[in-house]
Amino acid sequence: ALGIEQKPDLILLGGDYVLFDMSLNFSAFSDVLSPLAECAPTFACFGNHDRPVGTEKNHLIGETLKSAGITVLFNQATVIATPNRQFELVGTGDLWAGQCKPPPASEANLPRLVLAHNPDSKEVMRDEP
Repeated sequence: ALGIEQKPDLILLGGDYVLFDMSLNFSAFSDVLSPLAECAPTFACFGNHDRPVGTEKNHLIGETLKSAGITVLFNQATVIATPNRQFELVGTGDLWAGQCKPPPASEANLPRLVLAHNPDSKEVMRDEP
């Protein structure tokens, strides 16, 4: 609630939505998260506790985020436009699972903001422009 009161331009969620416990009430989880997406564009990546990709667990988490109006970026990028500037938001897969494979920089040559659960993911992108 405090974050929403600040009227953010963008909300980023960095993963670890569950801790190996699939007894989570995913409907209630979606209800808790949906005010974020109603407040501002909201993007998410997965953390190491949300893996492995392709499992039922990961699918449920992704669908829950989507139903709350949140965009999941898994090794994907999107352009964010604010009144004063544009930048590319890049969401990565989990580094420890070997899934951190961000897309190359776009031809638009925009500044890039990386959304990654593990800060060491920056090493994968070190040679990017």
